[in-house]
Amino acid sequence: MQYRDYINKKVHYLYWNDDLNCATTALLIFSEIFHINLNSQIIDAAIGMPGAGQYGAQCGLVAGGLMFIGIQGKEKGLEPKDIVKTCNNFAKGFEDEFGRGEEFMRLFVGIDLPTDVKQTLLVFQSELRHLGVDGFWKSLDNFHITLEFLGELEIDRVSVLTETLTEVASEYKPFELTIGGLGAFPSLKKAHTLWTAVRGNLTELNRLKHDLHHKLKSRGFELDERQFKPHITLASRPKFENSDLSVVETKILGQYMVDEVVLFESRAIGGKRVYTDLYRAGFETATMTY
Repeated sequence: MQYRDYINKKVHYLYWNDDLNCATTALLIFSEIFHINLNSQIIDAAIGMPGAGQYGAQCGLVAGGLMFIGIQGKEKGLEPKDIVKTCNNFAKGFEDEFGRGEEFMRLFVGIDLPTDVKQTLLVFQSELRHLGVDGFWKSLDNFHITLEFLGELEIDRVSVLTETLTEVASEYKPFELTIGGLGAFPSLKKAHTLWTAVRGNLTELNRLKHDLHHKLKSRGFELDERQFKPHITLASRPKFENSDLSVVETKILGQYMVDEVVLFESRAIGGKRVYTDLYRAGFETATMTY
């Protein structure tokens, strides 16, 4: 498909890194593909749509798509009845292809952080604010190191995931990581995501990532093939044009021992992104969190 790679990349940035909801992600991607500028009120209108499918309403991806069809339809001069027909066809086609969405979960595998490290990161965010940095800040509970994005998966695949995590974790002993400094994707000059770096025993971390990736892929999971760059996201869509960040670019924030990998579910609740640990596979034991 012509736009598949482009859409996958944009979803990675908007949906995962920037924590935008499905409707907003769909609107922004469609607007770029079809070269239609959307004003802030249209984007704001999609804010209240995350997780609507959980309450029997339309999936956010469909809702965003329907909004855009209406916008583009008016741009093209279509009659309202034709726009409605196109919307109906789009919604039906989505349901035929992906189902109604009740049996899917948005999942990823990562490394959780100790509470004291999360508190340190919160203080670091405050320091950045005092230096003039603005943006959409990650909450304390959402700090983590991502190992694999899994996307929207059927609930019945969770058992395969937990088995895989347990197998991989059983081959490891605890190792130490260091966090600190400041970086951005794609760069500090054109930042859409602000993060702090992960250092320390990167040999073991990269081996863990490699083994997990290999075993998940061998069991049919579609995974991101881009180079692994371990980091902890601090903020999305940051603004710091007049800020001198040189004093924090190499600042060491702390160290801790990694002794488990975690399967997280990501949900939008009350307009906020919430990560819930579904399963923790310890390097010596594995425990299920309900």
